[in-house]
Amino acid sequence: MRKISKQLIYSGLIFCFFLLIGAYVLTAFSSIEFTLFLNSIHSPFLDHLFLWITLLGDGSLIMVLSFLLLFKKYYYSLISIILLINSGLLAYIFKKMLFVNSMRPLFYLSVSEIHIPHGIHFYYKNAFPSGHAMTVFVVASLLIWIYQNHILSYLSLLIAGLVCISRVYLLQHFFIDVYFGAILGVLETVLIIWLFETKLNWKSNSRLNSSLRRFIQNE
Repeated sequence: MRKISKQLIYSGLIFCFFLLIGAYVLTAFSSIEFTLFLNSIHSPFLDHLFLWITLLGDGSLIMVLSFLLLFKKYYYSLISIILLINSGLLAYIFKKMLFVNSMRPLFYLSVSEIHIPHGIHFYYKNAFPSGHAMTVFVVASLLIWIYQNHILSYLSLLIAGLVCISRVYLLQHFFIDVYFGAILGVLETVLIIWLFETKLNWKSNSRLNSSLRRFIQNE
């Protein structure tokens, strides 16, 4: 497993700072209160922004990333595919088996008293945890680990945070859903990277460390 760089430490500290802010939100507000607060500051600009940015938490994002990483290393692409499968399994276990009675904001809130951005889908159950939050923090964690670049790290974390906020703003989740979704995304990424680099030693495999770019260049 590669040496932990200062950039990884900085990124970890930023994530911990996010967790502290999130913990304050969870203790200072009820789930309904925070949802209504975000909903109350709506505007056409925020509607369009969050409707667009929330798409970055879709599972297809990891599929696109898996393809692009083929040009860097097969190993990274394979890790991202494993993370995609693992995220799907975790989401199914939590949503369909462990927390089947977790409801979304629209189950509790009256349509007449809230602002509903045009174009959102009406979902009422299977809220915990947020799959979008899990996905976007898997992607952010993976990119931070692979590139260890200051700008990319900070940008990834910023976008991941905005995706989480978008899920609450768009009435798809309560804050607690995205909070623990983000934690699960980071934890599963760290665990899988540790498993395959330290225990299975995949990173030393010369074939997996090749790339589609090298294959094309050698043709």
